[in-house]
Amino acid sequence: MTSNSFFRNTLNWTILSTLLIALLIMAVMVLPVQAKDKVYRLKIQSAFPRGDVSVPLLDVFTKSAEKRSNGRLKIKWYAAPELVPSEQLLEAVKMGVLDMMHMVGAYWAGTMPVGDVEFGLPMSYNMPWLTGYTAKAQGLRDLYFKEGLIDVMREAYAKEGHYYLGMFTPGPVVVLSTHPVKTIGDWQGKKLRADGMNMMYYETAGAKSTTIPGTDTYLSLKLGAIDMAEWDISAITGLNWHEVAPYWVIGMESYLTMGITINLKKWNKLPEDLKEALRDAEQDYYNATLEMYAKEFQVVEKLIEEKKVVVSELDSQAKKFFKKQSEKFMDHQAAKDTDCAKAVDIIKQWISKNTK
Repeated sequence: MTSNSFFRNTLNWTILSTLLIALLIMAVMVLPVQAKDKVYRLKIQSAFPRGDVSVPLLDVFTKSAEKRSNGRLKIKWYAAPELVPSEQLLEAVKMGVLDMMHMVGAYWAGTMPVGDVEFGLPMSYNMPWLTGYTAKAQGLRDLYFKEGLIDVMREAYAKEGHYYLGMFTPGPVVVLSTHPVKTIGDWQGKKLRADGMNMMYYETAGAKSTTIPGTDTYLSLKLGAIDMAEWDISAITGLNWHEVAPYWVIGMESYLTMGITINLKKWNKLPEDLKEALRDAEQDYYNATLEMYAKEFQVVEKLIEEKKVVVSELDSQAKKFFKKQSEKFMDHQAAKDTDCAKAVDIIKQWISKNTK
């Protein structure tokens, strides 16, 4: 080999090596940028119809997630039953048909008993040591995030392929009736739309419980297919059930909780900064619910003044009856599985600590 050939080959190899090294450096530099700039497009459906106050507030959640992620999280929300029926949400998110859900655990308590505890066992979340919606909402938030109930829910939902992001409360269960209800006898034989364990709870007083979609309830009340129905405050302010069932029955109700979850596999694959963006967006959503529901209760107070909603308070005997039943239901639920036992124990300790 001549010296010129050797020089040319050496030069070519040097150039090729330099190019390869440059390409490798560029790949190392570009890949993180591509991962960092990746946009995640997610779908979330609520278990509730558009008339429910909490549903349009999902705008707050989705916009906050997009802003906090610098545009990398783009979430589109749907109301029930626009993509799947409410009771199928747990499975739809688990299978990846949906990415996230906005829900209440009572819909799948048959296969996941702690869902009834999440929803709120009869009279378990009433917090008589606090006054007003805002204080009680924060009390429930503290029960989850300071007393450890969130850990139980996350463990339980993880078994179903979900990561439990967070919770909020729309206030107490609201039971509306086409007739006044004050005594235990007034419950006898009445047909009542209810959810979860509340179905059995009302049946102990002689009612006949049924489950029908929230979207069908107004007409069912109007036509007399049912006599009473439960929802949250949106039954009045959004769904307008009071137009056909003006009596708001109180004395046996309990606050309830709802939550937001995401497919566990998708959650685990998200970069840490996007997980943090979702956590912060959930907090923003919770703050928005606090503000909105406080206004909703003010609206209802005005409707009561105008006699468009009539408060029908149970007598002392009926209240004692339901209180006794609620204690039985708590112990009954605790015996169902380990998740329920853990959750009920936390709730009992929380109540005891605040009622000493």
